[in-house]
Amino acid sequence: MGRKVLIADDDKAMRALFVHALKTLGVEDVMVAGDGEEALKFFERSDFELLLLDWDMPKKTGLEVLRAIRAKPSDVPVIMITAKRTREGVLEAAEAGVTDYLVKPIDQGTLAEKLARYCQPGGAKVDTSGYRCRNMMNPTVVTIGPDATVDDAVALLLRHHISGLPVVDNNKRLLGILTEYNLLQAITRADFKTEPVRSVMSVDVMTVDENTIPLKVVGLMQKHKIRRVPVLRNGELVGIISRRDILRYVRENEEVLRGFLEELKSLDSK
Repeated sequence: MGRKVLIADDDKAMRALFVHALKTLGVEDVMVAGDGEEALKFFERSDFELLLLDWDMPKKTGLEVLRAIRAKPSDVPVIMITAKRTREGVLEAAEAGVTDYLVKPIDQGTLAEKLARYCQPGGAKVDTSGYRCRNMMNPTVVTIGPDATVDDAVALLLRHHISGLPVVDNNKRLLGILTEYNLLQAITRADFKTEPVRSVMSVDVMTVDENTIPLKVVGLMQKHKIRRVPVLRNGELVGIISRRDILRYVRENEEVLRGFLEELKSLDSK
């Protein structure tokens, strides 16, 4: 297929397995490395169109190699090979900018399908910027100050057809969030409408940094059953991610995210 592939794994038998699988697909231009440092040296000397990195290698781990590659930057597809079948491991690999994910013991059918996906001409690539919340958040956020009244907050919610308001100070620092649920809890109070927002808002707010990967936001929403997550930059509110933003992101990046979504689904079904 005219593709140049680098395989990095300290297990000789695993390297042989990958070389054989690639040759079956017609890929002959393959280099192998036995540790992370050697893999980086090879990468710096040549242009590869696919990398297979073992997570647990001597000298430099696959994750360290990957981060060095993405820092250049490079959008070469990288498949991470690991025995870490945990949600945290999958998300850590995604955050580092991995294109896809293979779990040991290697299933021959899965290996062949994933190699074919990336070895064909014009095969899938990864835009690493797409793995960050800053690229999918809504930067236009309707906010309210802590000293505004609940009546002011209700007017804003109705006017903008939203169900929650981040509460910020004059420096856009997030102080809390006011949701419809907060308002329902306070609605029976005598001076409900004139109460300051600070007395009704939730202060225990789940937030993410703008460089967080969207898949971590999915986990937060699932775990805490929340509808929106404020996005911060050095503590300052710069955007918000809703469930709708997540659905749009997954749909638009389904091909790139397929490996991660499949792996997370298999872990959740256990």
